[in-house]
Amino acid sequence: MTIKAKPDGRGIRTADLQIFNIDTLTVIVFSSLALTAPEQPGGATQFTPITTEQEFWPANKAIEEACRSRRGSVTRAELEDVARIYREHFDGNPSQAVQLLLGYTERTAGRRIRRLVMLACCPKPALARGRRDGEHPQIAGRPLAGPILTGAGWEAALEDDTA
Repeated sequence: MTIKAKPDGRGIRTADLQIFNIDTLTVIVFSSLALTAPEQPGGATQFTPITTEQEFWPANKAIEEACRSRRGSVTRAELEDVARIYREHFDGNPSQAVQLLLGYTERTAGRRIRRLVMLACCPKPALARGRRDGEHPQIAGRPLAGPILTGAGWEAALEDDTA
């Protein structure tokens, strides 16, 4: 499918695409391209394309459920691990340590650290700033070392947030 604006017409807007219902089309396409993995003797797995309507509808349902699902919330134990690893590697690259030791992507590690910083020290999320160049998070331009490094304050804030 290709959508083009007229050469001297207005650009394409979101409202122009609503008639296509992109979400529904995406689910149908992914359902049609899904593969099944029927049980094979000896435990081997062989993926085969969906060829019947009986195979299509379970795949369609699974894809729709995956689209509706949300990722789980951050647990207290997870934030405690982030804080512990951050403190242990504060002199090096604590963000990268959180990422590697907990198996997070760079983005998820940054989100977990920002969450911890906000819980521990900063009632206004807009004041918490993370640095991509290896610097430690800062609040209002000052390095944030005390609460995360020493663990002071974040435990109480975490209890308030997860209660």
